[in-house]
Amino acid sequence: MIVSSLKKKNSSVELYFEDGNSIVVDYGVVVSNGIRKNDDLSQDKIEYLLNRSELKKIQNYAFRFLGIRNHSSLEIKLKLFKKKFPRDLVNEAVNDLLDRNILNDQQFAQQYLEEKTTKGKSGPGKIKSELIRKGISREILEELFAKADNTQTIETALKLAIKKQKSIKEKDFKKSKQKIFSFLHNKGFDSDIIANVLNKLKLDDE
Repeated sequence: MIVSSLKKKNSSVELYFEDGNSIVVDYGVVVSNGIRKNDDLSQDKIEYLLNRSELKKIQNYAFRFLGIRNHSSLEIKLKLFKKKFPRDLVNEAVNDLLDRNILNDQQFAQQYLEEKTTKGKSGPGKIKSELIRKGISREILEELFAKADNTQTIETALKLAIKKQKSIKEKDFKKSKQKIFSFLHNKGFDSDIIANVLNKLKLDDE
């Protein structure tokens, strides 16, 4: 099909053909492929241009999501799937962003852990479960939590335990311990951390 004219519209270009048909292609795709007036485009070439334009559209959506906040690669994929984009193009777009380090699951996990730790409302177990749901690999998690500051974790658990202790009206010290233990366990702290915290609280049988 012979290109009779090209008309730029914002970030796209409409290609008009001599037979009266037209297609809308991403401007960058037109430039990178050197499309000009009077070019004779095969059907395969036209499909390729449309395919690359769709890929650009997907990438632009991904950049919008990332402009709001950092995401894991799985989060981006799921949001793009909801837009009904072809799965193969979504996978290609996300893999390209990973290759260019625009998406980085390790950095995302580190940032997520730091933010959650700073807020001081969750323990390592809960944070780890949340990251698993966000698609972070177990290899990344093992490395990340192996380097985590245990002192900070204990301080966070202690602050939560003291706050919980103040709300407990139970006078039986064993029952108080059980309630604090369950509370911290549900927050994602392991048994060793909880035992350490309970020891610091000095809950004695009065």
